[in-house]
Amino acid sequence: MSNDPPKKYSIDGHTFDTQEEFRAFLDSSPKYRNAYTPWTETDDKQLIKLHSEGRSIDQLAKHFKRQRGGIQSRLSKLIGKSISGSVGSEEKKISASEILKAVISGCDPITGEVFKGDSVWSHPQIKSDLVKWMSIL
Repeated sequence: MSNDPPKKYSIDGHTFDTQEEFRAFLDSSPKYRNAYTPWTETDDKQLIKLHSEGRSIDQLAKHFKRQRGGIQSRLSKLIGKSISGSVGSEEKKISASEILKAVISGCDPITGEVFKGDSVWSHPQIKSDLVKWMSIL
């Protein structure tokens, strides 16, 4: 048996002893009411659209009433990123087309973070060229 203290769940200055209490808070919170609810096809399309327009993870979380981690996770799934972030796990290769799709959608293929406006990858001509090259591949 482990001597580790029980896991605490914290968000926005609130701490909960159980996952059930944490989830009940999220469900009743106007800010996070959609956390852990299934994503719809419409949500997915809107997430990709807003993300490609340059919305930040924080802006997307506020818009979708979800946590930052939920937004990052969903973006990673939708852009085809397949890399494991846990220590000691085997990393999977990301194909060139997956990298290009991520860059075209405006995000880092490894972290899922939206490129800042000063990133070379945000330049319209680079994105245009990548789209053209993707159509040839």
